[in-house]
Amino acid sequence: MTSSRLPPEDLTLAEVATRLRKSARWLQSLLADDKRRRPSEQRFQFHDHIGKTPVWTEPQFQLLRIAIKAESAKEGDADAQPDLRSSNAMATGTFTGRSSLKDAEFAFAEVLAYRPSRNGTRTPTRNGAASRRTSGVSSPTSRGQVLTFRSQPRRT
Repeated sequence: MTSSRLPPEDLTLAEVATRLRKSARWLQSLLADDKRRRPSEQRFQFHDHIGKTPVWTEPQFQLLRIAIKAESAKEGDADAQPDLRSSNAMATGTFTGRSSLKDAEFAFAEVLAYRPSRNGTRTPTRNGAASRRTSGVSSPTSRGQVLTFRSQPRRT
């Protein structure tokens, strides 16, 4: 006997969005934008996954809620007093930001995934997928057909 409902302690994306008084689409966008940051700069990744479905426990939901409130307050303060913001930029040639092994792994993965284009410019692609061009000439192998070759008997 299986149930399509998660255990009572797990909250779905729709339930979390409702409790935040936001739309599910807004929450998905917030999480997706946050996921694109370096691992040490991510602020809203407090959920687990069951398959591809994000789920939150009550403590994880509370952490997400606190982080969203803190981010909103920080943005409000930064808009009101732009000169008082702290910076993680270079100060006298020394990087003052956080560094971690995850940052290095993330940067390494970005370098490995980089594929320069033939003309030297990089064109943005949808969902990171490379565009595929075809030559217009189709061969039997490009159509998925298998070619068989018969070997000729050796002449001695």
